[in-house]
Amino acid sequence: MSKTTSDACVSWIEGRVPDTEEAGIVHALITERGVRRRHALAHALAQELFERDRRRVGYLAGIGIFRAWYLAGAERLLDEMNGRAILIDPPR
Repeated sequence: MSKTTSDACVSWIEGRVPDTEEAGIVHALITERGVRRRHALAHALAQELFERDRRRVGYLAGIGIFRAWYLAGAERLLDEMNGRAILIDPPR
């Protein structure tokens, strides 16, 4: 899990192009929806990923029982992207 705080500011690194579908979602959340705080971004990303998967497999697949896992996955994804496509800066 990340060592940064929930108040950390997240920005997209200028000139970087999203190289995965998930990175594209992060890019849109930051640049189009203005989600800039790590905690809010992780929650928004988890919701987007859950909804994407729900649309693909539907409620019949029972993915709702895994909903809480999406937040942990979103946190890991942000950690992996830090320095590569996004910058997570601690609050000042």
